[in-house]
Amino acid sequence: MNAKYKEIVELPHPTFKRHPRMSNLARAAQFAPFAALSGHDAALSERERSTDVKKELDEQREHLLDIKLHFILLNISLMPYVRITYFMQDSKKQGGHYIKYEGRVKKWDEYRKELVMEDENRLSIATITDIESELFRELSLEE
Repeated sequence: MNAKYKEIVELPHPTFKRHPRMSNLARAAQFAPFAALSGHDAALSERERSTDVKKELDEQREHLLDIKLHFILLNISLMPYVRITYFMQDSKKQGGHYIKYEGRVKKWDEYRKELVMEDENRLSIATITDIESELFRELSLEE
């Protein structure tokens, strides 16, 4: 150790009444605008966010879904009430989420292959994985 500083190394840290010690949190906050990794926290939280993998329907379930869609289209003038499960692709990362939607089918958009609901929500048939409705009970289509 350097002899010049030997007598002050063992002294307690000075404290002043007019200027109390700054907490570590306040000390760190004053350097936050200069963070070297801006966006790092957002990237970490995005990485931790989970998504589901879209499951491919087997041939039998796909056929059953086609029958249900066809029956809805045959009865579209009744504006049938349905519970639809569909897959929404995540915009930021691979995968997505399964969403359950309930409402009345208003019309069929042939060009876009979408069901247009009473609240103007549009559901692409390519994303639909299941449909439930009271319409299907009499046909024994519900599992």
